[in-house]
Amino acid sequence: ATMEEVIKANRSALEEKVKEARAFMRKTVQNTNKPIAVAFSGGKDSLAVLGLALEEFENFTVFFNNTGIEFPETIEYVKEIEKELKKKNIKFIIADAANAFWNSLSVFSPPGRDYRWCCKVTKLGPITLTIKEHYPEGVLMFVGQRKYESMQRYKQPRVWKNPWVPNEIGASPIFHWNALEVWLYIFSRKLKYNPLYENRLDRIGCFICPSSSLAEIQTLKEEKPQLWKKWENELKKWKDRFGMPEEWITHGFWRWRRLTKGQKAIARELGVEVPEKRTWEPIRYSLEERNGEFILKINTKIVLERIEEVAPILGEVSKERDSIKIDSIVFTKEEVRAKSREDAVRAYYLIKRAYECVGCGVCVGKCPENALRINPHTRKIEVDSARCIHCGECMEVCPLLKIKNPQEGSQL
Repeated sequence: ATMEEVIKANRSALEEKVKEARAFMRKTVQNTNKPIAVAFSGGKDSLAVLGLALEEFENFTVFFNNTGIEFPETIEYVKEIEKELKKKNIKFIIADAANAFWNSLSVFSPPGRDYRWCCKVTKLGPITLTIKEHYPEGVLMFVGQRKYESMQRYKQPRVWKNPWVPNEIGASPIFHWNALEVWLYIFSRKLKYNPLYENRLDRIGCFICPSSSLAEIQTLKEEKPQLWKKWENELKKWKDRFGMPEEWITHGFWRWRRLTKGQKAIARELGVEVPEKRTWEPIRYSLEERNGEFILKINTKIVLERIEEVAPILGEVSKERDSIKIDSIVFTKEEVRAKSREDAVRAYYLIKRAYECVGCGVCVGKCPENALRINPHTRKIEVDSARCIHCGECMEVCPLLKIKNPQEGSQL
């Protein structure tokens, strides 16, 4: 059968889906009273949502998040879509993560299915900052999210608020669509789709996504050997650092921070030893109790000038010649003195944020007082002491604390 015949045979059911999706979009706009936006990734699902928005609304904004690890063809395709949309007077905004992923590797180590720091650093942070710049009061973002993609998404609501992107209400018009219905809609409307779909690639997102299957990775190796080589070279460095066997790369064990039962079983079948969990902590500390105080030391020098830039997060700051005092916590170049173990650990997390900050911007969007900014030169956060109220909201969303060290971070 031809595509025209397939569309004709499914026309009635397809148009019912379209009718319901457009009604959902109208109702959601009425209920939220926010500026309308569409998140466009260059993939088929977001293309379907864009098509629905073009049918339903005259004025809306399209956001494209360039993660810095997109396929080159996706970037070119998005540029073509941008040109077409501008002819229709549709506003097109790019949230650019630039080299955030590659710069953050040394802090986080490779991402995993259970360690998705990459999404926070390259997607949620940049989009939060971009929304804040263009729509300070927030937006209603229509997203190409479908319940059939995973069990986790199946359980999610159709309209939601992401704690990592506080200035966005997310909504999915195609939540109940399957992949076939998405493609039928695209072909029925003659929408221009990403040419990568014709190169055996079904996942048109970040090319190094740890959610990729081994089959998808093999396709990447064959279709885009240069991109795979770039990532493989990074993995080889981490293989040596972690003392992993070659199979850590070839059999995709790198895709987990902590191996699942299934992955451990595969390792046993292969006869290779792969540690159950990999950890990477550039900033380490020791803690001892001395004369009624808790003394914290780290494995590098404490730079007071940098601590001062973030110090208000913990409390009121006073500065002396060779120390900084935050409430009862005293920072010197050699150590930190605190009255309690809890305060000493809080001081350690502040040092981590000061030193390891990758400038993702998630905390900037979360701050209720607009007290945070990303220094354009250092790409690290700085705190406005006149605005900061020491609420700790920024600590609750920092990927360094909530993803890299989830147990410790939850104490904050």
